[in-house]
Amino acid sequence: MMTSGPDVKTIVTKMFDDEINFQPDLQRREVWGLEKTELVDSILGAWYIPKIHVIEIKETGRSEVLDGQQRLAAIRDFIRNKIQIGGHYLINF
Repeated sequence: MMTSGPDVKTIVTKMFDDEINFQPDLQRREVWGLEKTELVDSILGAWYIPKIHVIEIKETGRSEVLDGQQRLAAIRDFIRNKIQIGGHYLINF
């Protein structure tokens, strides 16, 4: 059975509300550099990106990233204007 998780807007909202733990014990630190801009450019260009896996911890009500920490960090940094892409894009969240 396939299940679907929250949409991008919900995940972004959770990121900014500090409801997602990007670095649970099983995750390495953030290491992407130029890859961040390449990923965001791919998303904005409607290219496929691998799924991001986030689980909810019932005891805390927070979520933890199982797979996709680098991708979520790239999205977070783009929205916070820490990285820029060469094209012109309008993001509405």
